[in-house]
Amino acid sequence: VAARGRVRKRFVDRWMSDPALNPDEVDGPEESRSYWRAFGMFPKRAQCPRDVYNLWPGFAAEEMETDLDDRKVVLGLVRILEHIKTLCSGIKSQYEFVLNLVAHSTQYPEIKMGIVLCLVGKQGCGKTTIFDVMKRMIGERGWMATENPSNDVVGKFNSRMKDAFCAPMPCAARLPCLALHL
Repeated sequence: VAARGRVRKRFVDRWMSDPALNPDEVDGPEESRSYWRAFGMFPKRAQCPRDVYNLWPGFAAEEMETDLDDRKVVLGLVRILEHIKTLCSGIKSQYEFVLNLVAHSTQYPEIKMGIVLCLVGKQGCGKTTIFDVMKRMIGERGWMATENPSNDVVGKFNSRMKDAFCAPMPCAARLPCLALHL
């Protein structure tokens, strides 16, 4: 690329010709250098192989300070739980299923349940509210919202899925619902 009479190299060309990337030109023992043969998601960091770069960002909630002795915190939690109960029409088995599913996915994120949670209801009933709470807990990096799941989740433009923990999306049937794959 020419800019005011001089030729500029593309970033990738400069980066690939950087001597620091050439193992033959780097001093020091082989063991002291970091090479990765693959990328992976290992929530339990001890399970990540030494030659795999761990993309797991952790949950945003891990960084939050929560005082369960604070009345406002307890009331907020009760409000969220009551909201989930309302979305489950007060049916105890459905309510417990949703709570168990969310608990399992956050306590054992490395074990995928293979379940898609679909919340179906009229606009304004609070489906998005639950996902907003979960997004705050999970964090931006692990959250991949899309309006076009056929392209962004299972299609050819799905590179964002590599480090997504949750992918909320509108239901395929275009009903008033939201789906969350855990």
